[in-house]
Amino acid sequence: MQHRFDHRRRLLQQNRLLPQKRRNPWQATENEPVVVSGITSIFEQNPAPKLRQLLHYWIKIKARGRMPSREIVSVFQISGLLPYVWLIDVVRSPHVRFRFGLIKTHVHRANAQEPLARYLDETEPKADTAMLCDYFRRVVAEERPLFRRGRPLMPWRANFRIQQSLYLPLSDQAHQIDGILAISLFRDGAGRWH
Repeated sequence: MQHRFDHRRRLLQQNRLLPQKRRNPWQATENEPVVVSGITSIFEQNPAPKLRQLLHYWIKIKARGRMPSREIVSVFQISGLLPYVWLIDVVRSPHVRFRFGLIKTHVHRANAQEPLARYLDETEPKADTAMLCDYFRRVVAEERPLFRRGRPLMPWRANFRIQQSLYLPLSDQAHQIDGILAISLFRDGAGRWH
């Protein structure tokens, strides 16, 4: 009797009369990264605690009525986030490019090779750097944080399966985005975050 029921259920699912079993929306795959912008959408993705901590701090500064600036980076020495952050400079002439700024210990340890290029678009592999530049352009254009979870971008060391990154806009005195504060964490095959 159970076999007949299972067979009918499969036939109904194939004909789309019964809903298909849904994939967990919180699991990123290599083919389907999760990319969202905006504070509410980011919190709905349940990012790692260190990413949430940085986002809370950025929101606290933004709540004072101004876009956070580069001065917030020095504060992270106290909170323990400094080893995980990296800073990208937004260079606007002749066109928007992204230059490596501060890259701290954690990101250096996770990276398979030392970035020799000054600008992000000069690094390999080009497909990953083009995607990352697109994310950064979106942060600059929308002036909003962006969260990404998916396969690691760039040549990270082996055994990392998933990367979570948060990209936060920073402004200059003229309220123009001149930097992006980023934090990246990596999950290995055993499920541990680095």
